[in-house]
Amino acid sequence: MSSTHKAYLEWSPEFFKNKALKHGVNVHDFVSSLFDNQSYPEVIYKRAMGVIQLHRIYGTERLNNACKLALDVGIHSYGRLKNILKNKRDVFVEEPDNQRASHIPTHSNLRGATNYK
Repeated sequence: MSSTHKAYLEWSPEFFKNKALKHGVNVHDFVSSLFDNQSYPEVIYKRAMGVIQLHRIYGTERLNNACKLALDVGIHSYGRLKNILKNKRDVFVEEPDNQRASHIPTHSNLRGATNYK
């Protein structure tokens, strides 16, 4: 048997989960969720490899952030994960309301909430 065929024989869900763990806990959890949603793990091998290979294009940090976002929203799809990375949804972090800059300029003529009781 050729070395290529032997490599395929080594593939298992644990093999891909261990490879994913090298890129972050969220990547590991995302790959695990792929296997959890399928009764035949062999079907998921190429998708899992695709998820792990996304680090070559987008980097490990972005892949880990995208997997966290996908898991938080309930996404368990390679294609949708790739779209998150492609559209840079993983780098967009919404500021909390209290940290947003006010659209009202501050000056001495403005009255506070105490004047309206």
